[in-house]
Amino acid sequence: MEEKNSSSIHFPGFGFIRFVLAAVVVASHVELLCSRLRLPSFYDTPVIAESGRVAVSFFFVLSGFLITYLLLHERAQTNTIHIRKFYMRRILRIWPMYFLVLLLAFFVVPAIAPDVSPLKEAELPAVHLPGNLLLYIAFLPQLALSLWPPVFLAEPLWSIGVEENFYLLWPWLGKYIRRGFWIVLLVIIIVVPALRWQATEAFQHVKTPEEYQHQVVWFSFLYYMRFECMAIGGLMAWLLLQYKTGMIIKVLTHPVTQLLALCGIIGWFAWFTAPVYHYFIPSFFFALLLLGIAVRKKPLLPKTDFLGDYSYSMYLIHEFVIVGVLWLLPHSIQLQTVGGKALLYLLVFVFTMAASGVLYRFYEKYFLGLKERWKV
Repeated sequence: MEEKNSSSIHFPGFGFIRFVLAAVVVASHVELLCSRLRLPSFYDTPVIAESGRVAVSFFFVLSGFLITYLLLHERAQTNTIHIRKFYMRRILRIWPMYFLVLLLAFFVVPAIAPDVSPLKEAELPAVHLPGNLLLYIAFLPQLALSLWPPVFLAEPLWSIGVEENFYLLWPWLGKYIRRGFWIVLLVIIIVVPALRWQATEAFQHVKTPEEYQHQVVWFSFLYYMRFECMAIGGLMAWLLLQYKTGMIIKVLTHPVTQLLALCGIIGWFAWFTAPVYHYFIPSFFFALLLLGIAVRKKPLLPKTDFLGDYSYSMYLIHEFVIVGVLWLLPHSIQLQTVGGKALLYLLVFVFTMAASGVLYRFYEKYFLGLKERWKV
């Protein structure tokens, strides 16, 4: 791990992990969009559908690890957390792409959908203005998804809303809760899944339409609100800062522990013995792997920072690219064949990477440059 100050902390390999997670989401959403557009799809295969959901949960773990480490390291160096500077850095990193996608999904796509062949016959859900839009603007897309059908191509924004909600409290807790910070993390890790489990049980015993409507909103909101995943990442970051090279870190990052964590993730996909809406188990295994990567003196993964740089725009705009590729593909391409599906995936990844590179260089990078003045 390289660190000079609280704003230049760098974990080699984390950028590559972000890219891999984004690529998994892209692959899963290729099948999801094919299914919604009534094209040949494998989305009903559990592993394909679940891989994208788990990858998003792992994004939360990674974000929780990095943000918590940054905040606690800043507190250790300066004896405080500069909350205003933290929020300005987050705004400049998150908001430009978020609102660009929101604009495209709510206004541009509905306007041109009748002229785009993959969308002509599709039954796109209503946008439900203005309530839906206001919730997205307020960074509550997860609540909007609980109340109305998803806005076509805007679905990836829900995870950004969850992170932004998490950030509302996180720097304040890190600044003012010193000795018991780990207790806060454990409470979140325990309480959020417990609430989700309670909502699941209640949902299975509904008797009236009114009761069903109430429970489905509550259950859906808790499904999206995966604060426990971010808290699990934060707990590993706290352990790393608290104990550094102590015995507990050595045990958690031992090759045997790391191998068991990897087997735990593979086992999750192999058996799905737990309900798919409980992600804290694979998230815990993933957090252990992150901790192991963070403490390694020699990077285990390729140091391809540019892939990590592209991952945010890649995650947010890939669904637009998928629809564009489906529009460009000749009708002679048979998507139910191996060759046709391989061509679709190849074109989607090539164009997604190209679009992400352009957006990063000519759009995101400008705002990232403004972050320099808000460093600690």
